[in-house]
Amino acid sequence: MLTIPALTLLFICIVSSLATAFVWMLWELEPKIAKLRRDHVHIFRDRMR
Repeated sequence: MLTIPALTLLFICIVSSLATAFVWMLWELEPKIAKLRRDHVHIFRDRMR
């Protein structure tokens, strides 16, 4: 059985890994999201004319 300090360290490692994966996902998706927003603005502007 794991001790309390070992479980705490395991929990910290899991949380930091999930946080790193989330930041990496946002880092990778940000250019795609920016392109979609830019294209959407152009489409909306063209429809207003």
